[in-house]
Amino acid sequence: MKKLTTALMAVPMTLMFANSAFAELSPNLLLNSGAEKGDASGWSVSNFDVDTQKENLYPHAGTYAFFFNRYKETGRVAQTVDVSTYASDIDTGNAQIKVGGWMSSERTSSECELSVQYFEEQGGFLSENTTGKVACTDAPYDWHQESLLGTIPTGTRTITLSFRFTDSYGGYKGIGFDSASFYVDPACGDECVDEPLDGEGSDCPTCPDCPSISPTSSIPAGLYFSELQPLYHVGETVVIDLVENLQVSRFHRVDLWVVIKMPNGDLLFMTELAFNPFSLSPQPFRSSLDTTQTTHRVLKFEVLPGLGGDYTFYAVYAEEGKNPMTDSFLVLSSNIAKIKVVLSNE
Repeated sequence: MKKLTTALMAVPMTLMFANSAFAELSPNLLLNSGAEKGDASGWSVSNFDVDTQKENLYPHAGTYAFFFNRYKETGRVAQTVDVSTYASDIDTGNAQIKVGGWMSSERTSSECELSVQYFEEQGGFLSENTTGKVACTDAPYDWHQESLLGTIPTGTRTITLSFRFTDSYGGYKGIGFDSASFYVDPACGDECVDEPLDGEGSDCPTCPDCPSISPTSSIPAGLYFSELQPLYHVGETVVIDLVENLQVSRFHRVDLWVVIKMPNGDLLFMTELAFNPFSLSPQPFRSSLDTTQTTHRVLKFEVLPGLGGDYTFYAVYAEEGKNPMTDSFLVLSSNIAKIKVVLSNE
């Protein structure tokens, strides 16, 4: 209790991160982004199936992935995303797209390509961004990550993300695609109570421009905060619980980050240290996690005079050892859970 109060009162007034990684990105706009529904719903596929394993290749994360299923030389997985919700941002010419995915092959000679195509409202083609053909893997059966970042052309209303592979050998099935991501930057404003990144997550009841989404257990890793009352007065107790649904391989462990955005915009990071639970330096709250389904008590404290204001709590899983504040957005391994706590000085 005392440590929380001291930490909140001691945060400097200087804005630490004006463009926080937790505040900018949209939800992951892909449906069934990691094939964790156990089928290809939401996707258009050619020569790929959803499965738990093919040959000696296993999913990058979760239980399922897209695996090549034909004795052919080419294959494709694609999904078209409606981005008209972000039309006002796109038409300023400043909106960015950030997409990515993981790919693998039993052969280092296999070539993969990630691309996005932009279309106007009536379906007219605008332009395309692509990685070009790259090696699907650096070593047999290893998963390799590719990403694309760029400005969305003005007038864009739908975007198609495609994964393609080519291999002149054919005749085998050891090709995989998994853990796809599709983000628009900038995202909704802070008035949204929760902003999952799985594209199928929670409500944003006070943000009319925010996509309607809700928590789901069908993704490899999901987080959301338990509900809070609208306002807490001096003397009342605030209890913040985080519901965790993590389903990843022990070979692809993650770290849990919990961050508090202060009324002045500064960020306070929760740490693993029992005697020093808050820090101004970016660091994870829990490290090297694999599968878990639990409700975690993040904080319990009494509201004291002088702490009044709006506090926003964020939680996200990131790849083990990575820093979501400085590394690529692709290190994120879950939705970004978000909840606002309003404290009164009376």
